Amino acid sequence: MYFIVDVIAIAFVLVLALLGLKLGFFKSTVDVVLVLAFFAGAAAGAYFTVDLLFEKQFGWVTELQSVIAPMLGDSKISGGQAIVDMVAYFIGLGILILITFILYLVVLNIVRKLIIKLSELVNKLVLFAFIDKLLGFTVNLAASAGIVIAFMAVVHSLAPLGLLTYLNEVFLASEVLSLFYEINPLNQFLAPMFEGLPSMLPL
Repeated sequence: MYFIVDVIAIAFVLVLALLGLKLGFFKSTVDVVLVLAFFAGAAAGAYFTVDLLFEKQFGWVTELQSVIAPMLGDSKISGGQAIVDMVAYFIGLGILILITFILYLVVLNIVRKLIIKLSELVNKLVLFAFIDKLLGFTVNLAASAGIVIAFMAVVHSLAPLGLLTYLNEVFLASEVLSLFYEINPLNQFLAPMFEGLPSMLPL
C-alpha cells in the first residue's frame, strides 16, 4: 500500500519533466515567468500611476472619495465619520487601481505575445529547438524533484511535533522515497524553523 506514494511522486516528476521536453524551456517555464512578471508589473504600474499621477496631479481619488462617502451614510459615533471617509477613499483608490491594472494588462499582454511569437520563430532553428527542449526537460525535472524533496522535508520536520505523523509513517515505509527521506539535506534547515510550534497543534 505504501508504494502508492512512490508512484505518485515519480509520476509527478516524470509528467512535469516530459512536459518540459515536449513544450521546451520557453513555453513550459519562461512563459509562466513572463505571465507572473507582467501581472506584477501591471499591479505595480497601476498603483504608482494612480498614486503619483491620478491623485497627486489630478486629485481623482479624492474626488471619488467625495462621491462615495455620502453613499456610505453619515456616522453618528465619535470618530465614525473619519472611518467612513477613509473607507470611501480606499474604495475610490481601489476602483482606479483596478481600471488602470486592466489597461496595463492589455498592453503588457500584447508585449508578451510578441515575445512568444519571436521565440517561436527562433525555435524553428533545429539547434535552438534541441537546446530548448533539453533545457525544458532538465529544469522541469529539477523543479518537480525539488518540490517533492521540499514537501518531504516539511513532513519530516513537523512529525516530531505530532503533526502529519501519518504522512511521516508513509514516507518511512515507502519503497523508494524512504531511501533518502531521512537523509534529505533540507531536513536540517527546516527542522529549526518549526521547533517553536506547539506539539499536537491541530492541522
